[in-house]
Amino acid sequence: MLADNRLKIILPIIVVAIIAVFSIAPIAQQPDDHNFTDRHSLFNIANFFNVLSNLPFVIIGIATVVYWYPTELDDHGDLRVYMLVQFLPVVLMPLILWLFDSTLNNDKYIWGVIGAYAVSKLMELFDARLYSAAGLLSGHSLKHLVAALGTLIFYWALRRRRSEK
Repeated sequence: MLADNRLKIILPIIVVAIIAVFSIAPIAQQPDDHNFTDRHSLFNIANFFNVLSNLPFVIIGIATVVYWYPTELDDHGDLRVYMLVQFLPVVLMPLILWLFDSTLNNDKYIWGVIGAYAVSKLMELFDARLYSAAGLLSGHSLKHLVAALGTLIFYWALRRRRSEK
């Protein structure tokens, strides 16, 4: 039995999320998932800004493809783990910050990371609307850039902590 009641709240959420994700049928990638709103070409690169905005995520992307690709070859592609990684942190990050007392709880950097992630998901949701409003970048491209900004904010927080020690 865990002595810490906070973990008794968080661990069941993680377990339930994992069980729920693997209890449902595999989620195939939709054929039009790469039919982006922004189709600008630059330097002979189709969808240039969508491509460029992915650079911060190349390493993570390779790791997920290593997991996903063998299942796709067997015509059993499965995006359940992707779904878990995308949405479980949205629930867990604020919950952990609320339950575990830390000097970081009131830290603008950590809340900045959470905010950047939330905004990036909104950018994705409003992909076409953002593209039609600005005409240059789609919500999909902006999602990548805002999520990368969240990573930069986290780096700044770590750097600040190191300089304070």
